[in-house]
Amino acid sequence: MIHDRTLCRAPALTIAAFFLAAGMSWGQGVAEGPEAPKPHEVQEAPLDYRELTANVRAAEAQANNVVVYGQWQGPPLINGIPQGSKVIDGDMIVPGAFDTATAATYAVNLWPGGIVPYEFDGNVDNNEANAMLAAMSWWENVAWVDFRPRNGDDYFIHIQDNTFNNSSVGRIDNGQIINITNWNNTAIMAHELGHALGYWHEQSAVDRDTYVTINTANVCQNCCQQSDGSMGSCNFNFQIEAASNSYGPYDFDSVMHYGRCAFSSDGTCGNTCPGMGETVVVKAPWNAEWQCGNPPTDNTFIGQRTHLSYWDGVVMSFMYPRPNWRFQSSPWGADFNSGSFLQPFLSFTKSYNETPAGGTMWVLDPTTLFVNFELNKAMTIAAPTGVVVLDRL
Repeated sequence: MIHDRTLCRAPALTIAAFFLAAGMSWGQGVAEGPEAPKPHEVQEAPLDYRELTANVRAAEAQANNVVVYGQWQGPPLINGIPQGSKVIDGDMIVPGAFDTATAATYAVNLWPGGIVPYEFDGNVDNNEANAMLAAMSWWENVAWVDFRPRNGDDYFIHIQDNTFNNSSVGRIDNGQIINITNWNNTAIMAHELGHALGYWHEQSAVDRDTYVTINTANVCQNCCQQSDGSMGSCNFNFQIEAASNSYGPYDFDSVMHYGRCAFSSDGTCGNTCPGMGETVVVKAPWNAEWQCGNPPTDNTFIGQRTHLSYWDGVVMSFMYPRPNWRFQSSPWGADFNSGSFLQPFLSFTKSYNETPAGGTMWVLDPTTLFVNFELNKAMTIAAPTGVVVLDRL
C-alpha cells in the first residue's frame, strides 16, 4: 500500500509545470565549441498543484452519495472484526496471516477506476451515515475516487458503529469492514477511508526514524488486545511497514500520522505541549513547527484531525489518477510498465508517446531529460517534487 505520503508525504516543494503547445520546439541544441549553452527550461507561470489534481467530476461523484443499508453476510464478526482477521498499527484490519513477508501482496490492491461501493450497517443512524458521506467527499474532491451505494457488488465496504475506529487496508476479497466510533469528526472518518483506499500510516514509513522518535518507554504495555485476546503491549502499533510505498517529503501534516500521545501510558499526556508521556517526538529542525504547532493553537502538528494535508490529496490523486495521466520515474530504460503511479514508465519517449493529447505527464523524479525529437503535442509535464529540464539531445 502507500503511506499517507504512502505513497505520500509533506512540506510543499517547488512544482514546475510545462505546457507543450502544438508546433512548439523544446530544449536547446548542444552548441559546438567549449561553451555549450545551459539547458533551456521552458515553463508557464507556476501552477498550484491543486489546479491539476482536483477531481473535476467531484460534484458528480458526490451526487451518488446517499445512505444505503445492507446486512453483513461475510465471516462472523468478533468485536466488529471479521473472524480470521486481526488489527495492526492500532486501526488497520488485515488477514490473520499478514506479516512483513506477505505485506507486499497488499501494496497494489487499489479500487479499479476509483469506484468504491459502500453500505451502512443497520446500527448506523441517518445522521451518522450522512457524516460519513461528508468524509467520503473529502477524498472525492482530490482524487479520481467515487464512492457509490452498493448494488450487488462483490467488493464493497460495510460501515458500522462500534466502540473503536478501524478499517481494512486497500481493496480486499469480497466485503470489508470500517468500524467508526467518532461520528462527530470528519477527519477521523477520512483517516479510516484513507486506509480503505490504500494508505498506511505515515509514521510506519521506512524512513520515519529520520523525522520522528518513537519513545517505546512511554508506550502503554497493557492497553492493546493481543492475538490471543488478552490485553498487553501496544509496541506493535509503531512498527515500520517495509513493504509499503512512499512518495514525496515526509508528511508531518498528514491526516494519516499518529499524534504525539498515541497509545501513551501517561494519562496526563496532552495536557501540556511538549509534555510528559509523549510516544511520538518530532526531531529537529522540524520539531518547532510540528510537535505542538506554531503557535500551539494552530492545526499544524502531528496527529491533526481537521483536514487532509496537501500531500494526502496529491498522492491519493496519483493512486487514483485521471484517465489521461501518465507517470515516469526515470529518463532511461526499457518500458514494460503501464505508466501508472505504481508502475511508471522508464523513458521520456514512452511517457510522451503514451500521454494523450491534453493530458498530463507526471515526472516523479526531478531530472534533466534529453530529447531527440520534436515535441508537438498539447500536454502538460509536471514535476511534483522539483524541476524538470528538457534539453535537445
